[in-house]
Amino acid sequence: TRACWSQIEREQIPKLGDNTACMLSYCDYDLVSKGYGGGGEMIYDKKQLDDEKDNPFIRAKKYAKENNAPYIINAHIGTSDFREGSISV
Repeated sequence: TRACWSQIEREQIPKLGDNTACMLSYCDYDLVSKGYGGGGEMIYDKKQLDDEKDNPFIRAKKYAKENNAPYIINAHIGTSDFREGSISV
């Protein structure tokens, strides 16, 4: 799959007939954070958040406290109808 400006695409296709400039490539924001001295990780599935004792939020909080540095959780999310009907084009 590809990344996408879904909210824009949702209105753009009916109004303009195509999704020009809505499709994106995924970016490794977590690696960018590491390159600048922070931490980070990529997640693809909501199940990765389920473990109450060890999940990305817990690791991020621990990393930020111990290193006094930012931590990026690069979450790949799917499409949804969230904000459908809002003005975005």
